[in-house]
Amino acid sequence: MHATTRERKSPFIHLNNTVKPGIICEPFWAVSYYIGCPYGCTYCYLQGTFRGKVEPVVYTNRQRLLGELEEWLARPGSQRLNAGELEDSLALDGQIPLVDDLVPHFLAQSRHKLLLVTKSTNVKNLLKYDGNDRVIVAFSVNAPEVWSQYELDTPHPLRRAEAARKVQEAGFSVVLRLDPMIPVPDWAQLYRDFIQQVAQVVEPDQWTIGSLGFPSGPTVSAGMPRFSVQHP
Repeated sequence: MHATTRERKSPFIHLNNTVKPGIICEPFWAVSYYIGCPYGCTYCYLQGTFRGKVEPVVYTNRQRLLGELEEWLARPGSQRLNAGELEDSLALDGQIPLVDDLVPHFLAQSRHKLLLVTKSTNVKNLLKYDGNDRVIVAFSVNAPEVWSQYELDTPHPLRRAEAARKVQEAGFSVVLRLDPMIPVPDWAQLYRDFIQQVAQVVEPDQWTIGSLGFPSGPTVSAGMPRFSVQHP
């Protein structure tokens, strides 16, 4: 997928504070190494956030990002930095040096953690490193029947599970995100079967479950693809 480039004017690292009525997500730190995604998941909230224009935008002033990272890592306490809020953390790695820029800094210290969130199987650069629990790699997966309908251009979920196994064997913490669960016909059995298949490949450090989120407002509908689910 074609990616555009530009200089980033706002901070690369920012506190995402979404606390408001109806939202229960607590504030979290995020880094926008780039924005957008090369995949075409029809349910993705980026479709609404970017009004359907999800093609990656890569920033040219990454030296400023690295300076911000050094300052952030000097913060007191123990905090987590999310590198997959408005982008897929691994989908473009190799074309952009996200892993090489971020991962070594977290492996070399003992307080803060980096969260990489992905649907990719592009883990080659990660496997160069001796991982530890300061880097968490969260693979979003779904039942194959959901994947084939709604997660366009993404690797098969069991291929993602295999990538997760390799990453875990390299020493990194691994999370599997069953997100979003979608009520296709016979969904309960399909998800049960899928989890059993995954268990034959990898036992993640943690499973998480998510649901569909539907943005509201007239500015969203023009850019978002039509999406509907079939209820059993």
